[in-house]
Amino acid sequence: MDQTSTCPGTEPEVTGGSVDHMRCFGDAAGRLQESALDAATKGNRLNEEMKGVDSLATQLEKN
Repeated sequence: MDQTSTCPGTEPEVTGGSVDHMRCFGDAAGRLQESALDAATKGNRLNEEMKGVDSLATQLEKN
């Protein structure tokens, strides 16, 4: 027997409001994904810049 058939009120019902909520959730998830990608890109850039600073520091120490 299907588990959801024994639980009252679990029948899926799509309404205009639930569709709006799903669109809103999809938009928010998309923005979150964009933000995460942006943060990762900035983190990678910073990491590369820090490698350059470390290299410069090593060169200065040798002089």
